[in-house]
Amino acid sequence: MKIFAIIVTYNGMKWIDWCLASLQHSTHPITPILVDNGSTDGLREHIPHHHPEAVWLPQDKNLGFGRANNIGIRYAMDHGADAVLLLNQDAAISPDMLAQLVKSDDGNSLLTPIHLNGKGERIDFQFKRSLTQSGNLLLDHFATGHVGDKYPIGMFCAACWYIPVSVLKKAGGFSPLFYHYGEDDNLYNRMMFHGVKSYVIPGVFMYHDREEHGNMSLFNKKKLRREYLVAATNLNLSRKARLNRYYRVWANNKSHTGAFLASTAWMIAHCAEIRRYRQAEAQEGPTWLTTELT
Repeated sequence: MKIFAIIVTYNGMKWIDWCLASLQHSTHPITPILVDNGSTDGLREHIPHHHPEAVWLPQDKNLGFGRANNIGIRYAMDHGADAVLLLNQDAAISPDMLAQLVKSDDGNSLLTPIHLNGKGERIDFQFKRSLTQSGNLLLDHFATGHVGDKYPIGMFCAACWYIPVSVLKKAGGFSPLFYHYGEDDNLYNRMMFHGVKSYVIPGVFMYHDREEHGNMSLFNKKKLRREYLVAATNLNLSRKARLNRYYRVWANNKSHTGAFLASTAWMIAHCAEIRRYRQAEAQEGPTWLTTELT
């Protein structure tokens, strides 16, 4: 199978050699595609000279995580990819990880290995939260020593997503409504709406060298708006369920009056656009990977 790793870079010099070296040591061949969002730390000069194996797609401005990934996904699909591996610039993979994910690829599932911290000493705490929310079945089996081939998992961080191209042709790419954070929730929800399953493959690993949410200042920026938007675009929710989700978002953030008023005003101003995007994403097809709505 022909696999491309799509890595969105932005001032990631401290990790990029580590990240790309792990791909070179993969037992299953993989071609890296680097989409750079305007780095200023020397990475744009470093990659073409030190990593000729990588497809280098520098951008003139910061497009955000989702739209930059879409550029890499389109390149991979145009060049015969069977699947893509979305990988963070601050991450690396174990040598046998990709081979095991390819082995588990059924053409209609989102796959991931176990996410460890950067040193490989423990499970990444955000990923552990995803396992816990999925019912702890894998953790229970680890404790008993009877581990299966794959386990269902709910939403998990897009730091390492293995996506068959058949899934992308059905569910599409990342929505341009999201700039940074929230876009993976939106795409995950859309995949589930279109019948895609998600699984974690035990026994193989990726290593994520980060704090809790990576860039905390960026994570907290417009957080309330992002939470409303994730709920508004979730195709799996009925209107009543969406209203309940809005209420829960408000209840958890009601002390932030200014942010609440600003977010509510933004949602009202963009409600027609959000509805139009939701209608487009409800249709099967490579939405956001061919042309973007204007």
